[in-house]
Amino acid sequence: MRTIFSTVFAALFAAGVSLSAIEGQVVATLSENIAEQWAGIPPERPPLVPTVASVVRKQPFKIEPIFYKVAVKEGKAAVRVRLTIHAPDGSVYFDSKDTLPGQEFPCTAPNAARLCASSLKIDFEPKDKAGEYEIIVRIMDLNDKSECVAKTKITLLDKAPALDIPPAELEGMLVRYYAAPRPECIMPLLRHMLDVKIPMLQKDKKRPFQPGPIASWFVFAFRRNPQLYPELAAMRSGAMDFRNSFLAQIALGVGGAAAETIPLPERKILQDGAGRTALDFDEVTLPWQIDALWSEFFVTGGRRPIERIVETIVCAEGPMSPEEYKKLKSPSMDDRLALIRHLNGVAAVWSLASNAKTHRLVSFYLEAMLQRGELKNDYTKNVVTKILAQAAANPAPAPAVKAP
Repeated sequence: MRTIFSTVFAALFAAGVSLSAIEGQVVATLSENIAEQWAGIPPERPPLVPTVASVVRKQPFKIEPIFYKVAVKEGKAAVRVRLTIHAPDGSVYFDSKDTLPGQEFPCTAPNAARLCASSLKIDFEPKDKAGEYEIIVRIMDLNDKSECVAKTKITLLDKAPALDIPPAELEGMLVRYYAAPRPECIMPLLRHMLDVKIPMLQKDKKRPFQPGPIASWFVFAFRRNPQLYPELAAMRSGAMDFRNSFLAQIALGVGGAAAETIPLPERKILQDGAGRTALDFDEVTLPWQIDALWSEFFVTGGRRPIERIVETIVCAEGPMSPEEYKKLKSPSMDDRLALIRHLNGVAAVWSLASNAKTHRLVSFYLEAMLQRGELKNDYTKNVVTKILAQAAANPAPAPAVKAP
């Protein structure tokens, strides 16, 4: 796995860089949120683009062309992309030819890096030969007729390499997977959690174990890795115990072919009438759901879970603090719900403040929300402003940069 971060893209994002004609590059990545980052963070902030060097069959990956230094005509830029993949024997495995649509857009910063609208998500089939595939992208500027060619390579493996990863390193992926996706580690991590970590957490009498956040992490991890569905199904047995219920909840959350492996009687236990599990919730009503949203972010790096956590901040403004609750002689159900709502808001504020310091992408998303006026509630706006100030005083280190 190779990671491109600030040092690669920073110069491309700065206006006024002197470059000749259109230029670009292409990356192969396991991340599905590159476009979301490009749109969801401030334009001066560099996105996190983890690239991938090898995959196995049925493992999806994306090819993302990036271009800069465009010609502007009547306030608009226009480009077209042609994408070709050569097989290990040199033959043409894929050629988009002229099937990809052109991309025209208003442009005031011709030197800024942009993501092509024509990305490609593919996975190799069982019949495809193992070996090194060359990816060639030709980016044409339709205004000045200049063009550039960018290349990268990806290796198709017959099987994922054998791993011997220390437990601490496996557990570290729970909060950093989006920055360096390693699908080959998902199954070892799941076994470690079921055999070691979860039993340890279940023994902690002071802090009741809530499986939802961990299950959510694996739901989003497996959704992006259908090549692992057979291994997930093979882990289950016929026993009606916690282990099998936990695995079934993951499979049902993943949906599709993974969910089809769960017998109907178990589905009726774990799903409601609409086919939803406890992991499917529209709004945060319980504290563990904040952790579940963070699990989604830690896997995907997506903006939406951050937005949902930010939406919960306003709950902290509620009047029913623990101190006020303790003063009540006979708390009603409404009082209890008000207390839970307040605690959800407090958890949202605390977790955002903590993760904005350790994850630059979190602070970038918050920064964009504030700059674009997306935060309509004054209390939420003030809280996010303070969080960003604290994060700026203790900035998170950038991920290690390796040559692409």
